[in-house]
Amino acid sequence: MKKQPYFGSIVLSILLGLFCIVNLLSGIFAPLASMPKLDIPMILLLSALAKVIQGCVQDSLKTGMADVLIGTAAFALLPWCAGLTGGVQAVKLCIIGGIVYGLAGFFLYGAAQRSSVTHVHKLALIINAVVLFLAFQSFSGVLL
Repeated sequence: MKKQPYFGSIVLSILLGLFCIVNLLSGIFAPLASMPKLDIPMILLLSALAKVIQGCVQDSLKTGMADVLIGTAAFALLPWCAGLTGGVQAVKLCIIGGIVYGLAGFFLYGAAQRSSVTHVHKLALIINAVVLFLAFQSFSGVLL
């Protein structure tokens, strides 16, 4: 596949949009069901999943500043448009989402540089994303 510089942020926007749609529809059709909130571990899960999809499809995980800014804008606008966050919460989600998306891209890019074989690269990328999510989730419990 041709290398597209903003592929990771496009995948992140799609995943975040699906999360918002599912959350919105579950609030309409099943109001008593408990849906996950858009907190720090969920932001990392969506970011790591977008980076794993980018690494498997493009074989490149380079994260530029424009990619991080588009991901930051996605974290600000999509939940706000879906009605999941208000004004101040959207700004907080924008800042935290941009930082977490940038860090996930940085850590997974560093891990992907260690493996050069393609089939091992994809498996190692998935394992590193799972370990990063579990480590960040346990650290988030200490932080919050």
